[in-house]
Amino acid sequence: MKNTHIILVLTLTFFISCKNDTKSAGQNGSSTSQESINRSTLLLGTWKTSTFINEDQVKKVFKDDMEEGMSGEITLVDEYQFIKGNRFNQEGELTLTLKMGGQEVPLKFYAKQSGSWSLHDNTLVTVTEDAKVIAMDDLTRNVLASAPEFKEMLELEPTKGESVSLEIKALTETVLQVVDEDLSGLVLTYNKKYYFL
Repeated sequence: MKNTHIILVLTLTFFISCKNDTKSAGQNGSSTSQESINRSTLLLGTWKTSTFINEDQVKKVFKDDMEEGMSGEITLVDEYQFIKGNRFNQEGELTLTLKMGGQEVPLKFYAKQSGSWSLHDNTLVTVTEDAKVIAMDDLTRNVLASAPEFKEMLELEPTKGESVSLEIKALTETVLQVVDEDLSGLVLTYNKKYYFL
């Protein structure tokens, strides 16, 4: 769970793969280099997702961090911008609705980060250089102040220099699918909003 805040920094992240990833006999290393360049070009632009993570998935993510009888759901709106020069920006909103004893408490966060990215075969690696996560309302601020264990559970303090490796599931001109191991292998689907030339 060391990267769960990337849910909050909004997470949730990217994995890219081409349908024709195998090399035919007689191809040389320059073909692999060309495939990497093509994928990097496809990645450039702004990608957005709106994702709902149900109670079962949340239990897998937080495992032993949740008290007995507690459950939760997550709604995530996340946007990644991949720029030439291997730079990225990410921002989004996350709502974690905690359920316990017949009550629901929605904790709302806004997060953004920036840094560098690189592709290694079917793995996208991001390195955080600057990040911020803030509570969006008084209820969230009050819960975090009165129950610091939630702050620890959610890992709300992104670390400069922290790297995240994401397996690439699919990448086309309009769709990016990534598998987030910190989210128990959840596949996140991003749609391209803008292209950068």
